[in-house]
Amino acid sequence: MRYRHFIIIAIAAVALLASCSRDKKFTVSGVMNDAQKQMLYFEHIDASGSPVVVDSVKLKANGKFRFKGPRATYPDFYRLRFNNEVITLGIDSCEQIALVCHKDDFAYDYSVEGSRASECIRTLKNSSREVFRQLSDTTEMKTLEQADSIIEVHRQLAIGIIMENPRSSAAYYAVAQTINGHYYFSLNDKNDRKFWAAVATAHKVYYPDCPRTAPLEEAVISSMQSNLSAALPKTDEQLGAIDLSLPNRAGENVSLSSLKGKVVMLDFFAYDIDGGIAYLRFLNDLYKKYASRGFEIYQVSIDEDKLFWAEQSREMPWICVRDNDAPFCKAILTYNIKSLPTSFLIDRNGDIVGRFGADKLGEEIEKLLGK
Repeated sequence: MRYRHFIIIAIAAVALLASCSRDKKFTVSGVMNDAQKQMLYFEHIDASGSPVVVDSVKLKANGKFRFKGPRATYPDFYRLRFNNEVITLGIDSCEQIALVCHKDDFAYDYSVEGSRASECIRTLKNSSREVFRQLSDTTEMKTLEQADSIIEVHRQLAIGIIMENPRSSAAYYAVAQTINGHYYFSLNDKNDRKFWAAVATAHKVYYPDCPRTAPLEEAVISSMQSNLSAALPKTDEQLGAIDLSLPNRAGENVSLSSLKGKVVMLDFFAYDIDGGIAYLRFLNDLYKKYASRGFEIYQVSIDEDKLFWAEQSREMPWICVRDNDAPFCKAILTYNIKSLPTSFLIDRNGDIVGRFGADKLGEEIEKLLGK
């Protein structure tokens, strides 16, 4: 049964891709009850959150409507507007969305099929509405703990949607939802920020050209920087460099300061970058040449996939550690890393000497080892 289920899913996926390739459009159709001769607007929500009218229709007696748009190359948002109420739709590709809407309570009382993202958005909207209703109910005074418990029910629903598919429009909608002007997921809270980071990372990897990607990534990084001063690793006055203490493949923390007395190359790297294999060969040559004389490499991985990093770094003879918050991590911000690979040379006293290109690195290591 498991294999049959897989085959059915595979066939459905192929059929969907074929349909997308053929039609190159998404459609939004449905029925609007009891709204004859009234206007229904179809709007695109741009990256700034502003709606732009794409199409409109004066509803007939049967209430049917149909809109279409170009196939989405990245997660995007559209909405149906009736009077001052809106239905938000998440468009991830070339969905064929079908709705049944009602004149009364238009924004919440509707059904939607053909779009997992739009279904999730509907669920989140109704859940958030219930949170607001309960918190606004003054018939019974609520303690802070009770209010937090009400909000947490919605947060857990949103977390499930985010982690189900962080690159979907529904995940973006979930992490950016607010109540009374405040995010359900605070960018200033480390535990909440990981959900923002999950969505930002997925968008950066899969949709680098999406106009929402850069602001999303910037919001995560800016929030980390604003909280960095209170969270920075302590500086050893004798070290001169900000200390790092990160887990190796065995899960044991190895600190940069523990290497004091050696000449250290602090190297920031990711195993999936272009030119990575050639760079590793270069490091291996350096290590073979100088390790016996007191040279060490402390390599910080920024790979998001922990298992991939562990496998790729398994044969490396130097110290390989990884920040569990990669790629949005304090180590990157602490050392102001803007590209990979980036390395620093640290002398035997723990002072950063500088950054050097491949043509100068061996010469500088020789000088430091000779002291």
